[in-house]
Amino acid sequence: LERINEKEISSLKGMIVKLSRAILSRDTDAIIDEDNRFRLSLARCTKNRILSLVVRQLDQSNSAVWSIIHKLPDEDLNKIFGSYVKIINAVETRDSGAAKQAVRNQITMIFTYLRSLDSSDAELRMEESING
Repeated sequence: LERINEKEISSLKGMIVKLSRAILSRDTDAIIDEDNRFRLSLARCTKNRILSLVVRQLDQSNSAVWSIIHKLPDEDLNKIFGSYVKIINAVETRDSGAAKQAVRNQITMIFTYLRSLDSSDAELRMEESING
């Protein structure tokens, strides 16, 4: 994160605003697009080409996850959105340790929500999302 510049940080913040609007409107397609854009941009800011490739490969599973969790109650969606704010705050202060922890916490939170959903319903939605 030492190499990230102010323009990149500003761009990431703009993506967070768009993601917030998509989450509030429960627009799954927009959520997926903005989340993928944010993650890929964040990976590019690390200047680590391998990380960018990995994030790009995760786009499809990310779509499946959001197709399931966008139906969570507002309180839970707000917590998920708050995790993006924590990530960008850590990035802005160039605290790579805090950024890594914020990403880990977000992933853990999302998987906790996925597990809390009815497993057969979640599996069906995940399969439908992956298969088109």
